[in-house]
Amino acid sequence: MIIGHFVRRRISQGHREDFYELRDQRFLGSKEFIDDVRRELKERPSIFYDISIQELIESVSIALKISEDLFYSNTHHRPGALGRAVVGYLGKDLANLPFKASAGHFNRD
Repeated sequence: MIIGHFVRRRISQGHREDFYELRDQRFLGSKEFIDDVRRELKERPSIFYDISIQELIESVSIALKISEDLFYSNTHHRPGALGRAVVGYLGKDLANLPFKASAGHFNRD
């Protein structure tokens, strides 16, 4: 992978200020490095899974030990909010579900 190669090649150089210059509000590194990362990301195929929001809720509930009822709670109870956030993130990342879909499922904006 390009990033691993980049790090291994430069680790012996010690601290370098240019590694702390943020570019495009997302990247650290030289213009060449940023171009390499962008090229690699474009070449990588997007793979999404057919996962329903309910399947995500069940899995997140088990993994985080949060009752599914808390996901639907009208309060801002932290475990419920965390569960909803994780479902939204995983829905977007794994199934390409829009955040609006998970928010709507939980009757949120």
